[in-house]
Amino acid sequence: MASGSEDKSVAISPTRSHISLAQARERFAYHKRICAYDFAACTGCLPTRRDHRLPETESSLETLPDPASSDAETPKDISSVSEPKSPPWLTAIDKTSSPASLQSAQSIRFQLLEEFCHSYFPLRDQDTDHMYTKLLSRDSLQPITVGMQVAVDALCLLQMGTNYRDSYLLHQAVAQYDKALVNLQYDLSRVSDVTSNEGILGTIYVLGFCEMFRAVSSNGHGERTHHLGLQGMLIARGPDKQYSAFAQLLLYNLRHLTAIYGAIDCKRVPLRDAAWKRCAAMTSRLTTELSDLVLEVTDRLAAHKPRDRHTLTNALLPWSMLESRLQSWLVRWMRSFEHLPYRTVKATAFTHFTLHTIGCPNVFPRAYEFPSFAISSAQTTYWIMSLQVKQKILEIDSICDDRPLRSRLQALTDEATECATHLCQSVAWMTLPQHGSCGIMRASGPLHYAVRWFDKLKDWRRVAWCGKVKSSIESCGMVSPYSGNFVSDNELSVQGVDDGPGPRWEG
Repeated sequence: MASGSEDKSVAISPTRSHISLAQARERFAYHKRICAYDFAACTGCLPTRRDHRLPETESSLETLPDPASSDAETPKDISSVSEPKSPPWLTAIDKTSSPASLQSAQSIRFQLLEEFCHSYFPLRDQDTDHMYTKLLSRDSLQPITVGMQVAVDALCLLQMGTNYRDSYLLHQAVAQYDKALVNLQYDLSRVSDVTSNEGILGTIYVLGFCEMFRAVSSNGHGERTHHLGLQGMLIARGPDKQYSAFAQLLLYNLRHLTAIYGAIDCKRVPLRDAAWKRCAAMTSRLTTELSDLVLEVTDRLAAHKPRDRHTLTNALLPWSMLESRLQSWLVRWMRSFEHLPYRTVKATAFTHFTLHTIGCPNVFPRAYEFPSFAISSAQTTYWIMSLQVKQKILEIDSICDDRPLRSRLQALTDEATECATHLCQSVAWMTLPQHGSCGIMRASGPLHYAVRWFDKLKDWRRVAWCGKVKSSIESCGMVSPYSGNFVSDNELSVQGVDDGPGPRWEG
C-alpha cells in the first residue's frame, strides 16, 4: 500500500445518480445463468460463461483486483483499506451509530451483516428452528477467505437493496456477486484440494443464497445449481475426513437443502446416509428424528417405481410403515407440550396478510397461531411429510388392479386434504414481519405442496388462493426454490370457479 498519508476509500460515490430498477435489471441481466466453477463434480458447468461483470470502477467496496490480471498475485482484503468514506445509505442501517463507528471497512461490513441478520430473521437469538433459521446463521456467514467475504457482501447488499427497493444497492450487489465469482475461479485455479478448502465451500454456499434475489436469480434454479455443485464437492471429499465445526454446520444445512431440491426434482438424496449424518451438526432428538424422516421420505419418493401388480401391492407396505413412523413422531411431539402447539384464530387477525389475499376467494377464513417460529416450522414439516406419504400411498393404490386400499380411499383423501389445509392456514403466521425473509422462505414450501394436492382435487379456488399468496409474498424481490415448479404459476381466474369432483386418479 502507499504511504499512510495517501488514503484510499470504498468506491461508493454519494453523488452517483441512481438508475431505475428496470434499467438495473436490463443492464445487468443474466441470460441463463450457469455454474462458472468449471469443476467436474458440478454437472451445470460449461467451459465458458458470458461475462456480464460491471466495469471495475463501478464496483462497490472496491479494493479487490481482478485475479485474472497479470499483476494480481492474490486478492487483497478490503480490511486493509484505511479510513474509507461512509456510504450515505449506511445511515439507514443504524441511525444511532456515531460517525466514528463507520470509519473502517470492517465496521461497514459489520453493519452490513447485522442488517442482513436482522432482516433475515429478527428473532434469531431467541427462536431458531431446526432448518431455515440455521441456513443463514451468523456462524455460517463468518468469512474464511477473501472470496467468501465478497460473497457475504453481495448477499447483504442484495437483502438491503431488496428491503429498501434501492436500485443503486442492487447495482452494487450485482457487482459484488460477479466479483465473488471471479475470486472463486481464482481460488479454484490455485488450490490443489478444493473439496477440503472450507473457504471455497463457504463461498459457493453463500453464492447459492444470493440467487434467492431476483437481481441475480435464474428463475429460482441458480440457487439449486450452486448447492448441488457443492454437494458434488462434499461427496468427492467423503464423510471419513475431518470436519470442522463450520464444515459440520455446512453439511447439516446442505442435507436439508438437497432434500428440498430432491423433493422438487424427484431425485434421491446422496447425503442421507448415516455416515453423512455423523459428520453433520446435531440438534435435539425430536428435530433430528424429523430431519431423518424428511430425508427418508424424499429419498423414497425418488426411488424407482415398481411395475408389476405383485410388486405394486408389496410397495404399499414400506409406505404404510413410514406413515406409522410419522404418526409415532407426532405423538411424541404432542406429548412434549402441555397444550396443542397451535391455536385457531380468524385470518383477519393477521392484518399484514390481508394484503396478500386481496382478490382471493375466502377459502381459508381461519388461520393458525403458534407459540414460536421453531414450533411452527417443525409442525408444518410434519404436515408436508404426511401429505407426501398419503399422496404416494394413494398413487400406488390407484395403479393396482385389486385396489387393496379401496376401503380407506376416502379416509386417506380426507386426511391428505386436511394436511394441505393445515399448511395453508400456517402461512399467515409464518409471514409475520417479525419473521423477516426467513418466514417468506419457510412459507413457500407449504404453499407448494398444498397447491399440488388441491390441483389433483381440481379445487381451483384453493389453487388460485395459493397462487395469489405465493405471488404476493415473493413480490418483495425474492425467488423461491419452488419457482417454475408451482402449479399455479399461470394466472387463474377466481371468479365463478367451482370445486372439482375429486382426485384425478379416481377416474
